[in-house]
Amino acid sequence: AIIAVLFAMIWREARRAAAIGEVAGGNEWPAMLNTGRATTWLAVGVLLLTIATPLAALVLSLHRHRSPVMVWNTFSPYAWGSLLVGVGTGGAGVVLAAAASVRRPRYMFAASLMVFLVGGQLLAIALMRIYNRDAAPLRWIYDSAGIVILAHIGRFAWVGLLAGGATWSAPWRTLREAAAVDGASAMQTGGRVIWPLGWALLVGAGALMMLMSMTEVPATVMLPRFPQSLTPLLMGWVHMHRYDDMIEGSLLLATTTIVLGGGSIALVRLGMRAVRKGGSI
Repeated sequence: AIIAVLFAMIWREARRAAAIGEVAGGNEWPAMLNTGRATTWLAVGVLLLTIATPLAALVLSLHRHRSPVMVWNTFSPYAWGSLLVGVGTGGAGVVLAAAASVRRPRYMFAASLMVFLVGGQLLAIALMRIYNRDAAPLRWIYDSAGIVILAHIGRFAWVGLLAGGATWSAPWRTLREAAAVDGASAMQTGGRVIWPLGWALLVGAGALMMLMSMTEVPATVMLPRFPQSLTPLLMGWVHMHRYDDMIEGSLLLATTTIVLGGGSIALVRLGMRAVRKGGSI
């Protein structure tokens, strides 16, 4: 219920921002989207409370202190497994976002959001019921990383669809109308107008899906573990009381996510710059 209320508020403000942008001439950045100083400091405080404090507590809880190189050598096979699943999910996210910028995702976005709210456990059970069969194509998916990637796409497809759907509002709408007047088809408009200008937004959505998949717990733990990734391993170590291993693996996963997240933020800022300049980066 809380998620539904917040989503309704954000959706209303987003539509209001789009309307203001159209009234202002299509390319002018709405003043209501400028972040105030108090909001900025509040966001910094939230980040310090939710990210910096737990990471510092993890470091202080370590009983042994090894170099980052030794930690990486210990956990690198599992870290590469997490990256493999994340890259597969992120690549699918970019394709989804690009496709949604060509054909507007109306009901698909709502359906994807409902799948996300259902939860990773039920989604994982449904996928096991579908793919755990003797038929060769289904068995291949079930016994590979494909089943985990499918679960993460099902969980986070709404991110890519939302990014692609954003290219149907102002100022993108003006560009689409101009392309339509010149006789461009939907695919030509997407490939020659929207993708070259909005690639940062589309790739950023894929990167966000990648990060979310790497830290997803319920579906990842329940599904077959190929390739071996960090998340199921960390959950097992918690129950086995292997606290130093769990803390080192958690710090490695958090560091990887933060570094990749910085790239996602850079892409989002690049996309916002393109919107502020009226479509030119």
